[in-house]
Amino acid sequence: MADKELSPEEKNSNAQIMSSVRKWLEIKNVQQVDIVNRYNISTGTISKWMNGGISPKASQLKLIADMLGIDLVTLLTYPSNINSEDRYKEAKEIAQQLDDSAYQSWINIGKQLTK
Repeated sequence: MADKELSPEEKNSNAQIMSSVRKWLEIKNVQQVDIVNRYNISTGTISKWMNGGISPKASQLKLIADMLGIDLVTLLTYPSNINSEDRYKEAKEIAQQLDDSAYQSWINIGKQLTK
């Protein structure tokens, strides 16, 4: 079965997803060949994913996330290169702009995410 050509919107979305996947592979020191060997996905398919030719299925992204020891949402989120001190400074600046209700909601969401 021939691969379906991606629309411009799909190409853009796929590029963002694969940018995150590539970065997580780098962080976790996992090579594309490791995915090939573990899940019997062809090197051609992996190459097409990485080059934006085709989009991986959600089930395939889940396999990669499992291999990396992270959840699917994390895999699809580009990891920030900002150091902790800069993150705290940025968070403080954002917090100072929020009204009391929004600030409390933000804190509650943060607490839920750290559970």
